[in-house]
Amino acid sequence: MTIPHPHLTSALVGLLSVVACRKSDPPLPASAPVSAPTQSARIPAPAISVARQEHDPPWTPDRVRTFVLGIHLEVHDFLRELFKKREPAVMLGSCFDTEGVRSLAKKADVLAFLEKRVTGPTLPCYVATYFGCTLGEWIGNAGVALRGGSDFEPFTTSRVTIVEQTPDRVVADILEAQMELVIDGVLDREQLSEQELADMNNITRYVLSRDEAGVWRISDRQVTFELWECRPR
Repeated sequence: MTIPHPHLTSALVGLLSVVACRKSDPPLPASAPVSAPTQSARIPAPAISVARQEHDPPWTPDRVRTFVLGIHLEVHDFLRELFKKREPAVMLGSCFDTEGVRSLAKKADVLAFLEKRVTGPTLPCYVATYFGCTLGEWIGNAGVALRGGSDFEPFTTSRVTIVEQTPDRVVADILEAQMELVIDGVLDREQLSEQELADMNNITRYVLSRDEAGVWRISDRQVTFELWECRPR
């Protein structure tokens, strides 16, 4: 029987298996250095139920990127499944005072999914930006959520700078690209010139927090772009 190497086991704590690489992703120019994996892969979200480790390894830029990107990929997968049935001829209600709603999801289902991954003041922002507004026991797909989420998203070679780190909290700045340029977490470089790649500078600050049960979640996302909705859930 083969016994897993202890360092390999530790490195895999909190992460799911990486799905096969979808397309090649060469490094950014030297003028825009990144701390990034050597290949593009559709990175899954980390395991949600992670028991507290007495010797939890320090967070690295790669680990932060994998964690944040994995959660965002799961959110988009969940969205596609949740709102795949649309009834364009039926008006189901109105959101944000004036916007009509043609797709609904149970609020309990949305919160059950998100609360395993996001917490704190940024939770209602994820609800409104990625899903829509609250209509009683329902979430109506409206507003920014009709676009499929926030204006900028992380990607597999996002530059990551860790600003602060404690055993239960990590603050990191992550380079993000416009949503239209990110396909399943991979930056579509064919749409950008070398200079545009070098000039990418949209930085979002993420705060990751671990609760008493040892579960890590995104607890804050401080954005610099406009299409980020934070109305009450």
